[in-house]
Amino acid sequence: MLAAVEDSIRSAGAVDFSMRELADKAQVSFATPFNLFGSKEEILAALFNKRVTEQALLTAERAGNHEAVENLLYIAVESCDAYLADAELFRPLMQGFRPQGSSQFGSVSQQALDLWAQALQRCQQAKMLTAAADIEALARRLHLSFRMAFWMWAAEHMDNSEFRQHALFATVACVLPAATPKGQKRINELLNSDPNLSA
Repeated sequence: MLAAVEDSIRSAGAVDFSMRELADKAQVSFATPFNLFGSKEEILAALFNKRVTEQALLTAERAGNHEAVENLLYIAVESCDAYLADAELFRPLMQGFRPQGSSQFGSVSQQALDLWAQALQRCQQAKMLTAAADIEALARRLHLSFRMAFWMWAAEHMDNSEFRQHALFATVACVLPAATPKGQKRINELLNSDPNLSA
């Protein structure tokens, strides 16, 4: 069912398919989408949830190969790059529904918060963040900042470069005040030396 939804969005560049068209495409009865999901909004939310979960796991795997501060910055750029690589799905999907109105949105948000929190904890353990840094509050700030940039990009109020630039430097702006001198120095070194962390 979700594969049929994704195929429809990619083909049309929009989420304007009907439930009957979806049922026909998935080769199921007209009632099946309603029985499984309840509404078109929830079907779109399920697809969003599935794809974002897959993307988050991939981001965590790729970013986790780096040292603590680099890992944190890579979460921002790897997440951007994953969405940019599949803009033909994510832009129309985000333009076509309101994920915050779905019962499934909370789990996606929690996954993102957990990803940020784990990266921040690594930085704190490496003494790149102060012992007094509030990991939960920082994770929430990072999540909200990235989510806002993502929605602005999906609505085509930001181009690809602006999205990546905002995500990276918003991450830096959130983290720098809580960083130790050692952490601040490492952030600056990475921004000046790592071409993958340039916007």
